Amino acid sequence: MGSCWTYSMDKKTWINRIEKPYDLYIKVLNECFPDRKNSETLFPKELSDGRFFNVKYQEDAIVKGINILKKHQGVIIADVVGLGKSIIAMAIAKNLDSAISIWAKRFSNLKDKEIIFYHNSWPYFSKRFGLKTVDFLEPKPMITPSPSKLNQVIQKIKSDGIEVIASESYFSDQAPKFIASKAKVKIVKLAQSVGAIEGADSYINLFETNLTILAKAYGVSYD
Repeated sequence: MGSCWTYSMDKKTWINRIEKPYDLYIKVLNECFPDRKNSETLFPKELSDGRFFNVKYQEDAIVKGINILKKHQGVIIADVVGLGKSIIAMAIAKNLDSAISIWAKRFSNLKDKEIIFYHNSWPYFSKRFGLKTVDFLEPKPMITPSPSKLNQVIQKIKSDGIEVIASESYFSDQAPKFIASKAKVKIVKLAQSVGAIEGADSYINLFETNLTILAKAYGVSYD
């Protein structure tokens, strides 16, 4: 694990790397002067029907927060009292909600698709994008499925025509593969957190990656 961590740190950070002056200059410019906003970013005035004003430092904070979320799994909003942390947080959340609404439209063909999850950790995701969870491989949390449970799932897949079994990246795929050998079903791994699988390298890309994986598994269009 230590060697993997070191490799990841060397590849994804500037630790133990000697950069050229020009590269350092470009990095500073990118960190200090990113795109302040774009036409798709929603700000307090637009979100509140004019009850709030668009203040430059809040606009900058909103854009910065969204950019951080795109790169990482969360963002901390902190400043002195009275500068509008709640307004900034509201705007960031509303922008994320807008992105989710766009995904819901793009991946609308996933609606009402039946799915079996390994573990009961996707209720909000399923509800938001219209998936119908019909069973779980785990009879209880952290309990390995028994032979009788596996047979029950196999019979359900055959009788109901369920197409996909999904699980988090860290679960063994032994049980899903066994089921797939007995019934016609596709098995997929989804990202439960940023970095869990290839492509899910930010909070935004996590959704995009998971939804794309499911759309391809069901063979439905999504653009």
